[in-house]
Amino acid sequence: MSGRFLYHGFIIDVRVQTDWRTESGLADREGYIAIVKILQAGSRVELFPPLRFGNTEGRPFSRKACAMMAGYKCRTADG
Repeated sequence: MSGRFLYHGFIIDVRVQTDWRTESGLADREGYIAIVKILQAGSRVELFPPLRFGNTEGRPFSRKACAMMAGYKCRTADG
């Protein structure tokens, strides 16, 4: 699942990645995180290292759609 958005002259690229890690380090269930890349419009060079978003407790989301929305919301974090 992925999306690309134009915001104030920047391209926000959001992708959902499967994350199998848990606190114990064992893969007991699947989760999802949002990977967000910020690029200057018209360029392929990233301005910052990719950002990784989990839920408010720092854990992976249980659904892909929730991870995608977390990545989308970073685009509107300034109000």
